[in-house]
Amino acid sequence: MSLNKLFPSYLGDEFEVIHRMLPSAQHAPSLGDNFAFIGTEKVAVDCRLYNEWPADISFASEIQRRMLYALYTKHHDGHLREKCLRVIIDFDDAWMPPFVFSLLGEYVIEIVSTINENKESLAGKKSYSAFIRGNPDFIELIESRCTSYWDCYHRHGIQKYKYKSKDEYLGIVCLDYLRKSATA
Repeated sequence: MSLNKLFPSYLGDEFEVIHRMLPSAQHAPSLGDNFAFIGTEKVAVDCRLYNEWPADISFASEIQRRMLYALYTKHHDGHLREKCLRVIIDFDDAWMPPFVFSLLGEYVIEIVSTINENKESLAGKKSYSAFIRGNPDFIELIESRCTSYWDCYHRHGIQKYKYKSKDEYLGIVCLDYLRKSATA
């Protein structure tokens, strides 16, 4: 599977431009089998990227920059994932929610916290509500990942954050909030 499967096909030409910007990497991207839908089109959601950030993106269009930042939310470096999340979280592009929701199901609590801090803004975006309604299986997968990371890292205080109840864990709090607002 190619990285272009992370984006809907109507962004194919734009993807080719950003794909040429990517520096070579020592490791090929690690791609998973899970998917979500943007409208009726299936897109990949699981990936780990190992390419360094491109040296020059000054010639990229606005949509290409958004795509590049979204793609780098899949980077192996959690600090870079968080930096890119902070850029894309304000956008309401129809193809953006899978990138944000995937991060909600990750183990880095600072990233989960950033999404939770923006949950009210996300709930007001049409693309997020539509994505939640159109992807119940993917949302359930993210909830399972949140539960797993809560159980492994936060339930017993292994990390500096401790949440005694799963329902207190920020990933679950945020997901529940967004689900409720999408169906209201």
